[in-house]
Amino acid sequence: MSRLFPLFCFLLISLPLLTGQSFQQKIDRFADGYSLRQGNISICIIDIAENQVIADHRAERVAVPASALKLITTGTALSLFGPDFRFPTELQYDGTLAGGRLNGNLWIKGFGDPTLGSADLDDTPIGDALLQEWVSALRQKGLKAITGAVIGDGSHYDSQGAVRSWQWADLGNYYGAGARGLNWRENTYTLYFARTGRVGDQTRIARLDPDIPWLEFVNEVKQAGARTGDQAYIFGGPYADKRYIRGTIPAGSGLFDIDGSIPDPPYFLAYQLTQALKAAGITVEKAPSTYQQTPVSGQRRHLLRHQSPPLATIVERTNYRSVNLYAEALLKEIGRQRGDESSTEAGADALLAYWADRGVSTEGIQIADGSGLSNSNAVSARFLAEVLRKISLDDKVYGAFKSSIPLAGRTGSLSGKFKGSAAEGNLYAKSGTLGGARSYAGYFTGANGRAYAFAVLVNNYNSSGGSMRLQLDRLLQSFCE
Repeated sequence: MSRLFPLFCFLLISLPLLTGQSFQQKIDRFADGYSLRQGNISICIIDIAENQVIADHRAERVAVPASALKLITTGTALSLFGPDFRFPTELQYDGTLAGGRLNGNLWIKGFGDPTLGSADLDDTPIGDALLQEWVSALRQKGLKAITGAVIGDGSHYDSQGAVRSWQWADLGNYYGAGARGLNWRENTYTLYFARTGRVGDQTRIARLDPDIPWLEFVNEVKQAGARTGDQAYIFGGPYADKRYIRGTIPAGSGLFDIDGSIPDPPYFLAYQLTQALKAAGITVEKAPSTYQQTPVSGQRRHLLRHQSPPLATIVERTNYRSVNLYAEALLKEIGRQRGDESSTEAGADALLAYWADRGVSTEGIQIADGSGLSNSNAVSARFLAEVLRKISLDDKVYGAFKSSIPLAGRTGSLSGKFKGSAAEGNLYAKSGTLGGARSYAGYFTGANGRAYAFAVLVNNYNSSGGSMRLQLDRLLQSFCE
C-alpha cells in the first residue's frame, strides 16, 4: 500500500464535513477548526443580485491578502481604462536628423508597458525580435549614424523600482523586479547552474540569459537532495550590479535555472538597442545612458511607436500567472492618470478613492502595492467582495475581468483542481500565498442558482501550508454544492 494513502485518508477525515449545511454553517465549521484557533480570519460572501452579505466571519477584519490583491488592482485598472487600453513605447530623437545622420540622441520613451519584449505573450514580439524590428524601421528611414547616445527614458513613473515594504530576500528575484516607466523583458533574466550530481557540492554558474556583462554574481549555492526543489535566492536591490546567490538547488545532471530581477531595465534596454544598431552597421558614438544620467536637452521628435497588447490580455496574464510586475505597473498607471504622481503610493491612494466614490467603505484598508507581495497590505474580506460585486455590475469590463480569473478545473492555477466536483467550470478564484497568509477571492454560483462574490483571507494558521490549502479548497468546493 502506498504511504500516501493513509495520509490522504487522514486529511479527508480531519477536514470538516460541510456538505448539506448553509453557507454560514460551513464557514463557522471551517473557522472553528484547530488550525485557525490562533489565526486571523476574514470571510465574506455577497449575493450579487441582492447586494446582501449572506454569510461571513469577521468580514470587516483586515488581513494580509497576498496575491488575491491582484483582483483589486486589475479590476480597478479595467474599470478606469477599459479592456482595450494599450501602453505605448516610442522611439524619439533630439537634435537634428538629416542625410542619415542623427546629430543628437535616440530616446526610448517608456509609458509603463510591462509587456515590452516579453517572451510569454503572443501579442508582442520577444526582446531580440522587437530590437530587430526597431533597427529595420530605423534603417528604412535612412539612419546611418548617431552622434549621441541611446537613452532609456523611464520617467513616466518614479525611479523606485521595488516597493519600500518588500522584503530584502525578494528584491533580487524575478517576482521582486518592480515596475519602471520603461520595462524590458519583464525585467527578468535567467541564471543557469551546472550541477555535479553530488549532494553538498558547490554549483557553478554556466550562463546568463540575456547576457548582462556588468552584472557580478557571488555564488554560494550548493546542491541538496534530488527532490528538495528550488531553494536558491538572489540578493540585491534595484540599480545594484552585484548579486549574492544563496541556498540550494536539487542535485542532478544538466543545467538548473532560476530567474532574477534586472537591476536597471531602462539602461539594459538602451544597451541592447545600442548593440543591435552597431551590429546592423549604424554607428553610435556615445555609450548608452538613461534619463537619470542624461539631462533632457531640447525638444524631442517622434520616430516610431510600439503598442502593448490590450489591457484585457495583460490582466489575464496578471491573474492567471500571478505576475507581480504587471500588477505593479497597473497600480502606478492608476496613480499616473488618477493621482498626483506616478508612484505606488499615489496609485494606492487613487485606487482607494475610486472605490470610496463608488460606495465601498475603505475604512481600515491599507494598500502597499499592487501585487500583494507586501506584508503591509491589509484588506478585509468584505472590501474585496464588495469591489468584486461592483465590477460584476459593469458590462463593459466584467467579461474581460471574470475570464482573467482562474476557473476551477479549467484554467490558470485552478486548471488541475476541483475536477469532477460542483466547483469545476463554476468557481472563479484567484489564490494568494505569502508566508503565513493564504487567500481566495472571486465568484461562484451556488446550488440555488444564485451568483455570489466572495473572499476568504486566513493569516497565522496553526498547520502546514499544504494542510491549510486542502481545508480552503474543501471550503470553496462546499460553497458550490
